[in-house]
Amino acid sequence: MALLTKPQIQPTIGNAPSVKNWADMQKGFGGIYQLLRGLALYLQTYLTKVYNAVVPTQFVVVTVAHSLSPYSVGGTESFIAASAGASADTTIDLPSATGSGRFMIVSKEDAHAHNVIIAAAAGDLINGAATYDLTSQYQIARLEDLAANVWRLW
Repeated sequence: MALLTKPQIQPTIGNAPSVKNWADMQKGFGGIYQLLRGLALYLQTYLTKVYNAVVPTQFVVVTVAHSLSPYSVGGTESFIAASAGASADTTIDLPSATGSGRFMIVSKEDAHAHNVIIAAAAGDLINGAATYDLTSQYQIARLEDLAANVWRLW
């Protein structure tokens, strides 16, 4: 059985710098460390740019009380937590469908007997209808801007 010993420094080859002891070897590692650190920073920046191009930069969550009804959905909102009023429905007005592929979720958060009504813009349809009603607490509608004038309900 061979004993494990401290590795020996290999002799220099050609024009390689002279390495006489472990301190010289560690100085050489400093240059390699700087190169690897630079590579890591470059990769981090590059992958961040790739991630930001693939994943939307932000998802906007909005809480809509009945007092804001009718509520017009903005261009960046992706999750709408809506509450119906104790005495009337709450209406969520969708933007015009253009076929952008945008996804949106609308949720009814309260237990009132009144509904959260999701209304398509004039001329648009949600699965063939002008409106879609959320009738029970925590019911959700997943919507996709499928094509011009068409919202798909999932």
